[in-house]
Amino acid sequence: MSVMGLWRRARRGDSPSAVAVGAVNLPLSCALVSMGIGGPFFEATTRAQETSAQELALRVFGCWLAGGLVLFLALGMTRTRWSTCSPCSFRPPC
Repeated sequence: MSVMGLWRRARRGDSPSAVAVGAVNLPLSCALVSMGIGGPFFEATTRAQETSAQELALRVFGCWLAGGLVLFLALGMTRTRWSTCSPCSFRPPC
């Protein structure tokens, strides 16, 4: 398959993939916020564990956001790119 064929195929799948990415981003963002503030299931007993959990949440968030933006920008998937940005950027601060 040629590069142009792959690009056209990705563009045709933009709308369905935007819904799927948005559906995954919302719970992921909520879980990362919960991890960052020490919510349920992420309760740290020491300050070192709390700092480690916050750093891990920030790393996962950054990689997920940057990876999604670069991938969807390269494939020309505009709706999916915005679907990646919106739940990740409108989450409450940690």
